[in-house]
Amino acid sequence: MTPREIFEKTVEFLRPCGVLRLISDELIAEYTMAKYFLLVAQWELSETAITAKNKETKEVFVTSFTEAMLKMQKNCAMTWSTIWNIVQKNAEQIITDPEDDLMLEVIAMRMRAKIPEPGGN
Repeated sequence: MTPREIFEKTVEFLRPCGVLRLISDELIAEYTMAKYFLLVAQWELSETAITAKNKETKEVFVTSFTEAMLKMQKNCAMTWSTIWNIVQKNAEQIITDPEDDLMLEVIAMRMRAKIPEPGGN
C-alpha cells in the first residue's frame, strides 16, 4: 500500500463523519506517513529476528530494529489518537474506530492460537 492509498483511504473513512474540515491535511499526511513506515517496518521485521541472544552472556534481548518498529507503532497510534479525538468530539455520524477493530482481531487471533485442538496433546 502506498502513502497516497493510505491518505485516500483515511480521507474516505473520515468523510461520512463530517469532520474533514476540522482535520488539517498536514495531520492526515503525518498519520499517513507514520502508518506507511509502520507497515514497511512490520513487513521487514517479519523477515528478520525479533529477538537476539548474546553469545557470551546467553542473555536474550529485543533487537534494535524491533525497538524502532515499536517506536513507529507508538508514533502512529499517537497521531491517529489526535485525529480520532477530533472525530469523537465532532462527528455528525457514529462510526467505530478501525484501530479498535484491528486490535480486537489481533486479540481474537491470539486467543484462538492458545485454545488447544480437541483430542490434541
